[in-house]
Order: sequence, then structure tokens, then C-alpha cells
Amino acid sequence: MPVSRLLILLPIASFTLTLSAIAWAAPVDLLDADTQAFVQDNGAIDVIYSLRYQDNEGRSSIKTIGQFYEPVAFTRGVLHDGTREIPVSMSPNGGGYYRASFASAVGRGTYVLELHYRSDKRFAEPTTSDGKDLLAVWFNPVRWSMPLPKSVIKLVLPLPIRAPIRRPEDITPAMVNGLGVLTDPDNKAAQDHWAFVFTDYHDSRRLTVFAEKDNLPSEAVHLVRVYIPRSAMPSLSASDNTRPSTAGPAPTPQTPAPPTSPPPEPSHPITAGDIAARGLLYLVQSFFLNAPILLFMLVVFGVPLKIVDSIAKTTLLRDTFLPGGKVKIFHPTQGTLFGWTGVLVPIRLLWALLSALGAGFVALLRLHPVLALYLKKKAPEYTSPEITVSTFRKDGYVPELTPEEAAVLLDRPIKAINLLVMGLQARGALRILSRNPLQVQVLDLSRAATDSERAFVQALTPRGTLSKDGLRAVLEAITRAMQPKIWRADAQATTDTYRNRAQERWEQLQSLAPAARPQFFNAWYADLYLHDTFFNNFDTTFAPIPATSNTDTPLTILGASREQPSVLGGVERVRDFAEGVVGSIESGAQATVDKVEQMFNFDGDQGQRAGAAAGAQAAFAVGYDACHSACHSACHSACHSACHSACHDACACHSACHSACVSSCAGSF
Repeated sequence: MPVSRLLILLPIASFTLTLSAIAWAAPVDLLDADTQAFVQDNGAIDVIYSLRYQDNEGRSSIKTIGQFYEPVAFTRGVLHDGTREIPVSMSPNGGGYYRASFASAVGRGTYVLELHYRSDKRFAEPTTSDGKDLLAVWFNPVRWSMPLPKSVIKLVLPLPIRAPIRRPEDITPAMVNGLGVLTDPDNKAAQDHWAFVFTDYHDSRRLTVFAEKDNLPSEAVHLVRVYIPRSAMPSLSASDNTRPSTAGPAPTPQTPAPPTSPPPEPSHPITAGDIAARGLLYLVQSFFLNAPILLFMLVVFGVPLKIVDSIAKTTLLRDTFLPGGKVKIFHPTQGTLFGWTGVLVPIRLLWALLSALGAGFVALLRLHPVLALYLKKKAPEYTSPEITVSTFRKDGYVPELTPEEAAVLLDRPIKAINLLVMGLQARGALRILSRNPLQVQVLDLSRAATDSERAFVQALTPRGTLSKDGLRAVLEAITRAMQPKIWRADAQATTDTYRNRAQERWEQLQSLAPAARPQFFNAWYADLYLHDTFFNNFDTTFAPIPATSNTDTPLTILGASREQPSVLGGVERVRDFAEGVVGSIESGAQATVDKVEQMFNFDGDQGQRAGAAAGAQAAFAVGYDACHSACHSACHSACHSACHSACHDACACHSACHSACVSSCAGSF
């Protein structure tokens, strides 16, 4: 079998496999059907139809039976359960389909549905052959949307048998030929069993066609057709057939020509809903039966692909059956047990085959010297070098940053560390033990989701504190995470956006009633904390929060403060959480802080871009923000060189300078 045809048939085979796997769950199993069709002199037909089935659920009706040839009149309906007969009434659903309603509901068991009806459609179509006038007499019973193991049709012809007979075996071919009956070779060959028998009907013994067909699939048609002399039905006129015929094309009999008016077979209408429902069923089944389908595909294609891989040094076997590179239990396109990997295998193979054919076609084209020259890779045209200054910045573009990244963007590294810590505590990764010095306890390392968060956890000392080297590593990680986001950003528009957002949050907070403010603060603390005058706004909005308060909410973490005497007289409030990492920043400060805008000034040269990024990382590693940098150049350098090494804790210069700096600058973190 050609490979292309095999690839096309694989999804069909997969679908058949899934259907057979769930066949046990069918609500009803059809067993057999028996049809007695009595052809009338005017071409109409009287039918006694019996269906034996196994009901696995129990019901009070059969929702749809059909398609019946209309006009149709039901004279009797009964359901047999072996011990009783339950009346059945038929009501139309439209389009030739009917509903069978039982007089009383039945449970599980084996039943026989018996229907007596007459169809006034004409089942005898005029035709001619070799100058002989014939009638194509035919019938097919209703279809079912489920497989039918056995169907028997007894077509009673309007041909009385004059000769004395007692058994069906007494009917001879000569007797059939004497009645002028011709069989349809194709229709006869389609039956599993065919014979001429007789039926006693209206005080006469009539010739009957016995046709049996086994293992009918769902929606299958069981059609029986023979040809009789037109003189057998003298009252029948060709003009009587005013409705389109639905019996299907009549094939050529043994000697006559094909009928001039072939009756088509009835068709069951398939709606878009039917197609969608079947497609959805196939998707669900193939998802949960992915493992056996994938195993079947591996048995069929595994060895050929392994041979191809060995010869061509390719990885088709792995790429086709293990596209993710490793075993995945549950994945839509790469799952080994659950997914659609098995169904996608033929598609992947077909794509590989088409790619190979395309490559082979191009290789053949290259055999022609002109085409080979045309297909040859063209060398780039030479252009004289020139100095080009360019930027990738997009005016007005503002990227979406995490809270700690926004803090670094606004030259607030202390706020970046604090926001990172609070985010980790909110997700249950760690617990804050002390605000000043900052000390945490790691609870669940797996909850650190970003590179910055993982860098923070890894930089912690065994005591849960952050060293100056750890601080540098965390800030560098935040910087690296920002670079892919801001390389095209408008620096001024970005900083303005986050400052305006912080201002709007404070305005919303201060417009609320005092009782509702804590809940709003805990929800939007990240935006509020980025405001340049955060602590001034906090003191005017909330009552003082003692430093001994719990560290379980953003309000108590950021707002907790303690009073201490000021060197200038009076009392000042010190924010422990804001000062928690100041010591680490001071001890690690060795150079002037560069502005974060350097990260936006990329040009077309990779070396210059890498240098700008490295400079930005070094700037952030120092750990100062804009306020602390200005203070450092004016005050801290002189103070540090004069007295810091000798009397760090007691030096009045250091106390005065540091307290003022923390109150005015660090307090704004």
C-alpha cells in the first residue's frame, strides 16, 4: 500500500479503534430485523416490520425511526417482551421520521418492536429491455444509526403461483422464468443469502424474494430489487409517480437494459450539529485513548523511521513520537498517556514526507545549470561603511514591570528589595522575622517564581540576612530581568507613568473612609510604596503603627515605626523596614551611581549595548537611589573619611548626617 494512502487511512483506523473500545457503553444493541413487504396492484406496499433489540437502560419510547416513505399510514404497533404486548403509537417528527411511544415504560431486557403500515409511494418503476415492458419492483426498510447484525426482507410479488407446491424447495428456476421474473445481478450479489420462496396472501400463493444481509453498519441500506413483467400490474400507470423516487439507481438485470427512471435511495440528512458532535466525540475519545493509539503508530512506523534515522542520521523517530524530548504524561500535543500525540503522528509524518519531496524537487532543479545558478545563494551587495547612530526606542512605549523592577527604574533599590521580600511572603515562600536588620526565614523555596526572587533566596546567609554581595547579586538579577522589557521603552514616559500611577493610588486611598483604607492599602501597596513621599503621605493618612506590630500585612510591615530623640532636638519617627537594608547598601557603596536611563540608550552596536548594560548593572550593584547619591557627594564622603572608621556608632557627625539622610531620603523608599 502506498505510504501516502496509509497516512490518510491512519486517522480513520484510530477512530475505528476508539469506537470499538467504547461499544460496550451503547444504550441499545440491535439484534435483528425482519421485513415482510407486500406489493399491491397500484404499486403501494403493505409492510410488517419487526425489530428485535437489547435495551440496556430502559425507556418509554424510541425517539426516532425512519426514514419512512410518505405518505405512510400506521395500522398497528406493539412491543413484545415475551410475556405481554404493549401498545405502541407513532407520531411524526418531520421529514419522514417518526417517534414510537410505548403505552407503559419498560426496563432493561430484550424486546421486539412490531409495526404494521402502508406506504402509498409507488415501489414499481417502469423500464424496458429488448422491447419488453418491465417493472423494477424494490423495497428497503428503515435505517438505524447503530449497527444491525442481521436484516431479512421478504418481498412478496404480485405474481400468483399456479403450480401445486408445498415447500419452498419446490420452486424451480423454470417456474420463476415462466413468471417472467429477472434478477438484478449486482443486488443479488450484495446479499448474504438469496432465495425464491412463497407466501400465502389473499387466498393465493405468491412468489416471494427472500434476501438476508448480515453485519450492516450504522445508517446502512438493505435494498432488494427484481424485475417483473409490466402486465403483472395492469392498473399501474407511469403517470402515477408524482413524487421523486428514493430507492437508489436500479442496476442492469440479467438481460434487460437499465431502467429509464432509476429511483434514488432515501438519505438521512446530516446537519452541521451532527458533524460537530461527532468531531467533538472523536477528539475526547482520542485524547483519553492516546496511549494505545500511540503504541499502534509506533508498531506501524517505528521500525521504518529507525531505519531512516540510521541511514540519514536524522531524528525522525524521536521528533515524531517524543516531540518534547522527554516523556510527558499529560500534554495536548506532546502527551504520552493523555493528549493527541498519537493522532498527530500521521500529520508529522506527512509533513516530513512533503518536506523531503520538496527538498528532492529542489535538488532535481539544481541539476540544470541555469536553475542551479538561479537558486544559488546570492552574496550580499557591498555598501561602503558609514557611521550610523540609531536607537531602538519607541516613543510613548511603556512596558509592564514587576513592582521591584519599577522601583529600580525609579532609582529606589531599597524599595526594590523590600517589595521583593513582601511579594515572597505574600506567596508563602518566606516569613519576615525582623525589619531592622532585615531577617527572613525561608518556608518554601519552590514558591520563588522569578529569577530575581530565586537570586534573593540564594543570596541569604544562614541567619536569613542579606549581605552586601547578596544585595549586589539580587539587584543585578532584577536588572537582567528588566533588560528584555525596556530596551525599546520610552524612558521618560515609563518613569512618568509609574509616578503618576503611584499618585493616583494615593488620591484614591485618601478619598476613602478611614475604615476602608487599610484594605485598599494592602491591595495596592506596591503602587503606593513607589511614591516619592510615601512616608509623609502615610503619616497624614494612618495613625502611628508601633514597631512591635506583626509582619503579617503590608500595612504593618511598611507603616511600623518607632520614636527616637533627634540630634537636633525633639522626637522623630524611624521606619525600621525602610532602614533594614541601608547598612548593606552603605558598606557596599564604592562608586558614583549611574542613572537608570543608561539602560535605554542602546544603539545598533552590540558592544556598545553590552557596555551600557554592564554599566547599568554596576550602578545598581552599588545600591544607591537618586536621593542617597546626592546626599553621598555632599555629606557622606567627608563624614566617612573623617570619623567613620574610628567612631562609627558614636560619632556626632555620622549620627546627624545619617539620621537626616534616612529621615528625608531613605524614608522615601
